[in-house]
Amino acid sequence: MNIVGFSASPRPQGSTAWVVDTILEGARDLGAQVWSWNAARLDLQPCHACFACKTRDRRCIIQDDMPRIHSSILEA
Repeated sequence: MNIVGFSASPRPQGSTAWVVDTILEGARDLGAQVWSWNAARLDLQPCHACFACKTRDRRCIIQDDMPRIHSSILEA
């Protein structure tokens, strides 16, 4: 089983992060592969509506952390 945890709290060490990490730790102890993402520590840029994702090689031109997050979501 694969599980992705995501926290959007601006406090990377806050209560929300603790809850997400505790849940993921329990899942890991039961054999799950887990990923944990915290929005405060990620470089996430908004869409530019350039439609590059709809043409060429169908990839976004924005170079941020979204491809890593997307990969973990697809694996989960």
